[in-house]
Amino acid sequence: MKRYLLLIILSSLLTACVEDTSTLKVQVINLESRLNVLENRVAKLERDTQNLESKLTKELVEKVVERQSIVLSDIEELKKEQLRMQTHLEDLSYRLEGKEKEEKEKREDLLTRVEALELRLKKIEALVQPSNLTSNETSNETFIQDATFNQNATSNQTVGERQVAQVAPLIKQQVEPKKENKENLPLPNKPALKTQERAKQQQEIPKNLKEEDLFHQAYQYFQRGEHTLARSYWEEYLRRYPKGRWIGQSYYWIGETYFKEKNYEEAIIHYQKLIDLPDPNPFKPKAMLKQAEAFLQLKDRKAAEIVLKKLVKTFPGTQEAKEGEKILKGLK
Repeated sequence: MKRYLLLIILSSLLTACVEDTSTLKVQVINLESRLNVLENRVAKLERDTQNLESKLTKELVEKVVERQSIVLSDIEELKKEQLRMQTHLEDLSYRLEGKEKEEKEKREDLLTRVEALELRLKKIEALVQPSNLTSNETSNETFIQDATFNQNATSNQTVGERQVAQVAPLIKQQVEPKKENKENLPLPNKPALKTQERAKQQQEIPKNLKEEDLFHQAYQYFQRGEHTLARSYWEEYLRRYPKGRWIGQSYYWIGETYFKEKNYEEAIIHYQKLIDLPDPNPFKPKAMLKQAEAFLQLKDRKAAEIVLKKLVKTFPGTQEAKEGEKILKGLK
């Protein structure tokens, strides 16, 4: 009996154990399935997180790059504006320096002219005396022409210039009659002869010559030593082409023709016409040097010294300025 009871108890225990085992298996299976679901959710969350991070990073990078490009563009614009401002400032500074230099040169030029006029005025006042008129006829005429030259060359007249203009005709009236007696030539006939000669030369100048041909034809005559004919061609050039390309050169070469003929007063006047031109010209230093040489030929060392000093100061480093310095050393 006891055995049967034991068997029954064991069987019931075994049955209970089997039931518990199956229950545990079911629970384990349920847990595993829940774990798989949770793992899937975690994996999905990780993927979503990665996608979100990637998206945020991409947008952030794009925004940063866009902002950086805007900042760089603004910097470039600021640099360009700075460069424009700097260029404008340099241009204004250069113009200001040029204006100051131009004003300084004008003042110095006016002072130089005033000094030259005062010097000639003193000489003319000395020549007004009757005793000087009889002994210095040739030098009187030179000073008259020098004074007239300075009067024409200066645009802003000073008191000295007006005095020169008033005194010069009086001296000229006293000098010219003596010169007529000395040369024993009727003075009224000379202008007529010159007018006829000039008219004849002008008739010989072809009217169909172009500007360049007219200028070069004059230069060819000058090279052949036909100074009067060359001068008539250059004068005709000035009449036909008052705004031509070689206005300054024409004044210079006309001055050269007079210099070759030892008519230094007329040479000085035409050199000055070139010097007074507002535009730059490569012949200006040459004209100033030849003008000084003409003054030296007229024994006017002071005027030559003034012109040479201005040449050295206005055109430093040029060959003419170097020659002018040598002449100045010789004058001391």
